[in-house]
Amino acid sequence: MPRKVKTPGRRRHGSGWQTFVKGNHGEKNITKSWPLDTDPAVMDEWIEKQKALRDGRKAVDASAGFAADVAAYLAKPEVRILASVRPRGKSGKPGKRVVCLNWWLARLGRDRARHSITVDEIKIALYELLATGNDGRPMKRGSVRAYKIALSAFFTAMDPEGFNPCFRVKLRTEPKAAPRGQRMDVVTAILAEMTDRHRGAVSLSKVRARVMAFTGLPQNLIREITPADLIPTPVAPTHVRVSPRHKGAGADGRILKLTPSAREAFVDFHAANAYGDFSSSGLWQAFTLAASKLGYAGIRPYDLRHSFCTNLYRATEDLNLVAYNAVHAPGSHLTIEYARAAEADVAESGIDRFGLWMAAEAAKVAAGTNAEKPATPDAAPVAEVQPEVPKLPRKVARPRNPHVRRHLRAA
Repeated sequence: MPRKVKTPGRRRHGSGWQTFVKGNHGEKNITKSWPLDTDPAVMDEWIEKQKALRDGRKAVDASAGFAADVAAYLAKPEVRILASVRPRGKSGKPGKRVVCLNWWLARLGRDRARHSITVDEIKIALYELLATGNDGRPMKRGSVRAYKIALSAFFTAMDPEGFNPCFRVKLRTEPKAAPRGQRMDVVTAILAEMTDRHRGAVSLSKVRARVMAFTGLPQNLIREITPADLIPTPVAPTHVRVSPRHKGAGADGRILKLTPSAREAFVDFHAANAYGDFSSSGLWQAFTLAASKLGYAGIRPYDLRHSFCTNLYRATEDLNLVAYNAVHAPGSHLTIEYARAAEADVAESGIDRFGLWMAAEAAKVAAGTNAEKPATPDAAPVAEVQPEVPKLPRKVARPRNPHVRRHLRAA
């Protein structure tokens, strides 16, 4: 029988073909599945392209370097509209993704080909950020992950079918931080400690902090609120229209009902004309100063959003309601993170309700038992006659050994 001829880099896989290229040291093989009727020339072209990428030789546009590729990536229309790419606020500072990519250009080199960047280089750079950051202090894992996401999105956008070295880099997992949600008495105490007026005018930082505390809206969505979004009127709102959220997986716009405290906060918000863009640093300084006066260290303005979601879950025990009011994407893990601070209270409340339910069920059983007792001690309950069910013959398992089956047939 003639031997099968094997084509290097191509093999049958399931109901079609699979092409593969062996990765460099420490990297996994690069594979791709194809339908059975795919032209072999197309698969061979893919194999040669992946080999060129693996060896650091650029297959297309060899004249451009890493810096030119980054500029071309940032010029794409679908990239320019991202919130992480657009300039930030009135300052006009570049977005977070632009900052991260500029850091990668300085760290890895501007003139080299992007396909020559290795997994080990990326891993060493990210772990250095974890250890020393950009200013000699350790950087949090979430911030380091933003650098990895920026570079990974760049590789994917420039060559969707090519090798992305960021996929091979895994940052070490760290224990989850303590929940940041505070109880409402702490929130109201800090808000009351914030000064009502600043330099003779109404303190806009306090007005915006109260909106954030009683609605749970992030600062970016508060910046986009206009008088027309306060329904029915800005002087007596009952609902607020929220713009779509583009962070993460994104979330659709919605109309949220306001609590009495949120209505009062928005009335003051409208009276102070606090609409439009504002500086986050001013809100940060005013809030942290008031918290430090009361002895609460490490609390930040964004914890007002955490606190709203935590207390909403503590009161309603409904994660879907929390996700809706937090303007989260469906199935977002952040909803559970916001509710973690109230898990113990919700568990205790649930056990208390379960205990009451068990007591009620026991009372029902006791009442039913007393009601079903016969009126006279001589009366006996009549047993119901159950029809007999014919028993089926038990099926004997067939021995797997053919010699045993032959002896059974002979017997």
